[in-house]
Amino acid sequence: MKRFIKRNSTSQSIDIFIQNSSSTTGAGLTGLVFNSAGLTCVQRVNNGTAAPVTLATLASGTAAYSSGGFVTASATLMAGVYRFDIPNTLLTTAGALILYFSGATNMAPVVVEILVTEFDIYDVVRGGLTAIPNVAQGTIGSLPTGNAAGAVTVATNNDKTGYSLTQAFPTNFSTLAITAGGATTVGTNNDKTGYSLSGTQTFNVTGNITGNLSGSVGSIGTGGITTASFAAGAINAAAVATGAIDADAIAADATAEIADAILARNLDSSGNEASTTSNGRTVRNALRILRNKVDASTGTQVDVYNEADTTVIWSQPITTSVSADPIVKVGT
Repeated sequence: MKRFIKRNSTSQSIDIFIQNSSSTTGAGLTGLVFNSAGLTCVQRVNNGTAAPVTLATLASGTAAYSSGGFVTASATLMAGVYRFDIPNTLLTTAGALILYFSGATNMAPVVVEILVTEFDIYDVVRGGLTAIPNVAQGTIGSLPTGNAAGAVTVATNNDKTGYSLTQAFPTNFSTLAITAGGATTVGTNNDKTGYSLSGTQTFNVTGNITGNLSGSVGSIGTGGITTASFAAGAINAAAVATGAIDADAIAADATAEIADAILARNLDSSGNEASTTSNGRTVRNALRILRNKVDASTGTQVDVYNEADTTVIWSQPITTSVSADPIVKVGT
């Protein structure tokens, strides 16, 4: 029989079958004990000098290990099968260990060959080789495996010592500051081709925007939009969509400001009167004669009052005719 045992293993037990030489059926020899008359065990390692092995008693086939122990495994169920405890000293050298049992009455000699290996055939992970990681393939710490071309994909290399790159990098590449999250702060990007901004952005823009801006703008600094900001004809009927400027698009105070500006406008388009009580030729004063108090009772002039009909805003000389229907007063 032949067995494989890893070198320096300890407390190793094997089962051997001893045949009854007087049996014509190949039956096992029963009744042997460690000190049966004539029973011997001889060992030889790697073709070295043969030497006897001292046999020792064992209480049963399941007793604790004892160097040289010899006992029947089960006299009734396994006739001829004996347990033998290999001395630890015989497993310290890798190679072939030969055990030779013989000498007892009606005993056919038994040769046992044990291959003492540097690996463990019963270790399914690394075969007992301590230089190889003791983890299953594909898990952290395991040996890398290559593809059909021999290339190995490394997930994370924590030790870059001794590595070098032959790749040619752009000028100033070594000065890039890359954060732990992989972000890089760019001082000036001279090529914006293919770039776009998505989502809500909060930042200040100094300079010109070439192209279209969709969405809303938080605020524009004082003087940010001037006459020079618009090309001639940039804002015309075609530039404003139908319904783009409606009641919802104009703030409530904006309509009031527009109306006030129209009322304060000089009729000669020379500007606006800041005061609401001036007597200038404004749209407001032109409309006052249609609705406010008007007094011509002096016969020489007509007086146009303010909206409260208490103060004269402007006056105009009048010419009367006795033949015409006189108008003495308009309003209360």
